[in-house]
Amino acid sequence: VAELHKFKEIRTIRILGYTDYLGREVYNLTLSQKRAETIKQYFLNNQINAQVLIAQGLGEQDPVKHCADGLSKNLLVKCLEPNRRVVIDVDGII
Repeated sequence: VAELHKFKEIRTIRILGYTDYLGREVYNLTLSQKRAETIKQYFLNNQINAQVLIAQGLGEQDPVKHCADGLSKNLLVKCLEPNRRVVIDVDGII
C-alpha cells in the first residue's frame, strides 16, 4: 500500500489470483478469485480507489514452478507452493 501511494496517478491495479493444479478446476478458479478479492479488500480498507481495482482469479494458469513426477503428496504440495500466489500489476505514473 505504501508503494501504491507513491504513484502520482494510477490508471488500473490488476490483482491476479492463482492456484496450483491440485484439486478440481472449478474449485481452483473460485479459490484464486477469493485470493484476488482478499487483496482487493485490503486495498479498499487502505484508501486505494475502488474504481482502479480489478480482481481476477486465474486458477492454475501460468504456473511459475513445475515439479518432478513421482513426488510424495507432501513434497508435491510443498514444491507447488510458488504457484499459489497473487500478482499485482499497476498501470500508473510515478
